[in-house]
Amino acid sequence: MGPLLYWCGEMLAQEGWHVQGVEWTVDARALSDPQAFVEQAVAEAFDAAPQSSRRLIVAKSLGCFALPWARRNGIPGVWLTPVVTNEDVRLALIEASAADMAVGGDADAAWLPEAIANTRANVISVPKADHSLAIPGDWRGSLTAQTAIFETIANHLTTT
Repeated sequence: MGPLLYWCGEMLAQEGWHVQGVEWTVDARALSDPQAFVEQAVAEAFDAAPQSSRRLIVAKSLGCFALPWARRNGIPGVWLTPVVTNEDVRLALIEASAADMAVGGDADAAWLPEAIANTRANVISVPKADHSLAIPGDWRGSLTAQTAIFETIANHLTTT
């Protein structure tokens, strides 16, 4: 698990959320139909998790293929570097609610904030950040940017 998902999990756990991690191996099936692959993994994770009135998905990149499933099931999410170039992901993000949040870097070719301009989700574009939400060649700037992302996520979750 990368640092973005790790720190989100730590944040949620410390705020009393049950955190149900999902791990996978990207195989030929995942590559041929990423949405079905991710949706199956997310559905299984929710089935395995304890029942709760608070439900949330935190996903990064490939995991954001869960967006259509989340919309159908009324579950908000924190969507880190969603692949907005994919039509199903883009359309689901456009239909997202104010309880959702999407974060991408403006140096990431898969992040097209103008394509989701009509969404009600809280959309954050990180200047100079790539698909890792890191600023190439600037570890201090990357750390500062990612810290700001976590603060924004924490604030978003307490206000929605």
